[in-house]
Amino acid sequence: MLYLNKGRTRMITQKAIDRFEKKIIKPKDTKCWLWTDKPTVKGYGRFFYNKRCIGINMMSWLIYKGEIPKGKLVVRTCNNKLCVNPDHLYLSTITEYRLKQNKKKKSTSKISSWKEKIKCRLASWGL
Repeated sequence: MLYLNKGRTRMITQKAIDRFEKKIIKPKDTKCWLWTDKPTVKGYGRFFYNKRCIGINMMSWLIYKGEIPKGKLVVRTCNNKLCVNPDHLYLSTITEYRLKQNKKKKSTSKISSWKEKIKCRLASWGL
Protein backbone atom coordinates (compact mmCIF):
# COMPACT_ATOMS: atom_id res chain seq x y z
CA MET A 1 0.00 0.00 0.00
CA LEU A 2 2.69 2.41 -1.07
CA TYR A 3 3.15 5.02 -3.68
CA LEU A 4 6.07 7.11 -4.83
CA ASN A 5 6.10 10.87 -4.66
CA LYS A 6 9.26 12.56 -5.87
CA GLY A 7 11.42 9.67 -4.67
CA ARG A 8 9.72 9.32 -1.29
CA THR A 9 7.58 6.35 -0.35
CA ARG A 10 4.27 7.07 1.36
CA MET A 11 1.32 5.01 2.51
CA ILE A 12 -1.87 4.89 0.46
CA THR A 13 -4.85 5.63 2.66
CA GLN A 14 -7.60 3.07 3.20
CA LYS A 15 -10.10 5.64 1.92
CA ALA A 16 -8.24 5.78 -1.42
CA ILE A 17 -8.09 1.98 -1.60
CA ASP A 18 -11.84 1.74 -0.98
CA ARG A 19 -12.49 4.41 -3.63
CA PHE A 20 -10.29 2.50 -6.11
CA GLU A 21 -12.01 -0.82 -5.42
CA LYS A 22 -15.49 0.69 -5.89
CA LYS A 23 -14.55 1.35 -9.51
CA ILE A 24 -13.70 -2.30 -10.25
CA ILE A 25 -15.94 -5.16 -11.34
CA LYS A 26 -14.79 -8.78 -11.32
CA PRO A 27 -16.84 -10.68 -13.92
CA LYS A 28 -17.06 -14.44 -13.41
CA ASP A 29 -16.59 -15.24 -17.10
CA THR A 30 -13.15 -13.61 -17.32
CA LYS A 31 -10.06 -13.28 -15.15
CA CYS A 32 -9.73 -9.56 -15.87
CA TRP A 33 -10.88 -7.10 -13.21
CA LEU A 34 -12.45 -4.26 -15.16
CA TRP A 35 -12.09 -0.58 -14.45
CA THR A 36 -15.54 1.01 -14.69
CA ASP A 37 -14.62 4.69 -14.45
CA LYS A 38 -14.34 6.79 -17.60
CA PRO A 39 -11.19 5.94 -19.60
CA THR A 40 -8.92 8.41 -21.34
CA VAL A 41 -9.30 9.19 -25.04
CA LYS A 42 -6.82 6.38 -25.78
CA GLY A 43 -8.79 3.88 -23.69
CA TYR A 44 -6.64 3.74 -20.56
CA GLY A 45 -7.98 3.99 -17.03
CA ARG A 46 -6.75 6.60 -14.58
CA PHE A 47 -7.14 7.25 -10.89
CA PHE A 48 -6.79 10.57 -9.10
CA TYR A 49 -4.99 10.37 -5.79
CA ASN A 50 -3.23 13.04 -3.74
CA LYS A 51 -3.75 15.64 -6.50
CA ARG A 52 -2.10 13.36 -9.07
CA CYS A 53 -3.38 11.31 -11.99
CA ILE A 54 -2.06 7.74 -11.72
CA GLY A 55 -2.50 4.94 -14.26
CA ILE A 56 -4.79 2.21 -12.97
CA ASN A 57 -2.23 -0.52 -13.55
CA MET A 58 0.28 1.39 -11.42
CA MET A 59 -2.26 2.05 -8.67
CA SER A 60 -3.31 -1.61 -8.66
CA TRP A 61 0.32 -2.71 -8.30
CA LEU A 62 0.92 -0.28 -5.44
CA ILE A 63 -2.18 -1.43 -3.56
CA TYR A 64 -1.88 -5.18 -4.05
CA LYS A 65 1.83 -5.85 -4.61
CA GLY A 66 3.80 -2.95 -3.14
CA GLU A 67 6.47 -0.55 -4.25
CA ILE A 68 7.57 -0.02 -7.86
CA PRO A 69 11.37 0.10 -8.18
CA LYS A 70 12.89 3.11 -9.91
CA GLY A 71 13.21 2.59 -13.65
CA LYS A 72 10.41 0.01 -13.85
CA LEU A 73 7.01 0.14 -15.55
CA VAL A 74 3.88 -1.77 -14.59
CA VAL A 75 2.72 -3.71 -17.66
CA ARG A 76 -0.36 -5.88 -18.29
CA THR A 77 -0.11 -9.42 -19.63
CA CYS A 78 -3.71 -9.54 -20.85
CA ASN A 79 -3.57 -6.52 -23.22
CA ASN A 80 -6.87 -5.24 -21.79
CA LYS A 81 -6.34 -1.54 -21.08
CA LEU A 82 -9.10 -1.54 -18.46
CA CYS A 83 -7.80 -4.55 -16.49
CA VAL A 84 -6.52 -3.98 -12.94
CA ASN A 85 -6.12 -7.61 -11.83
CA PRO A 86 -2.76 -7.69 -10.01
CA ASP A 87 -2.19 -11.24 -11.34
CA HIS A 88 -2.14 -9.76 -14.86
CA LEU A 89 0.57 -7.22 -14.01
CA TYR A 90 4.35 -7.45 -14.08
CA LEU A 91 7.31 -5.09 -13.86
CA SER A 92 9.38 -4.29 -16.93
CA THR A 93 12.01 -1.83 -18.04
CA ILE A 94 11.14 0.64 -20.78
CA THR A 95 13.56 -1.13 -23.15
CA GLU A 96 12.00 -4.57 -22.56
CA TYR A 97 8.53 -3.10 -22.99
CA ARG A 98 9.36 -1.37 -26.28
CA LEU A 99 10.98 -4.52 -27.70
CA LYS A 100 7.88 -6.55 -26.81
CA GLN A 101 5.57 -3.92 -28.32
CA ASN A 102 7.55 -3.89 -31.58
CA LYS A 103 7.32 -7.70 -31.85
CA LYS A 104 3.59 -7.55 -31.09
CA LYS A 105 2.95 -4.92 -33.78
CA LYS A 106 4.58 -7.12 -36.40
CA SER A 107 2.64 -10.23 -35.40
CA THR A 108 -0.81 -8.63 -34.93
CA SER A 109 -1.05 -6.25 -37.87
CA LYS A 110 -4.20 -8.01 -39.19
CA ILE A 111 -6.12 -7.82 -35.88
CA SER A 112 -8.84 -5.16 -35.61
CA SER A 113 -8.28 -2.02 -33.57
CA TRP A 114 -8.16 -2.05 -29.76
CA LYS A 115 -11.10 0.35 -29.67
CA GLU A 116 -13.30 -2.22 -31.40
CA LYS A 117 -12.15 -4.96 -29.02
CA ILE A 118 -12.87 -2.87 -25.91
CA LYS A 119 -16.28 -1.78 -27.22
CA CYS A 120 -17.25 -5.39 -27.94
CA ARG A 121 -16.02 -6.64 -24.58
CA LEU A 122 -17.79 -3.88 -22.63
CA ALA A 123 -21.00 -4.39 -24.62
CA SER A 124 -20.94 -8.13 -23.88
CA TRP A 125 -20.70 -7.33 -20.16
CA GLY A 126 -23.56 -4.86 -20.39
CA LEU A 127 -21.42 -1.78 -19.67
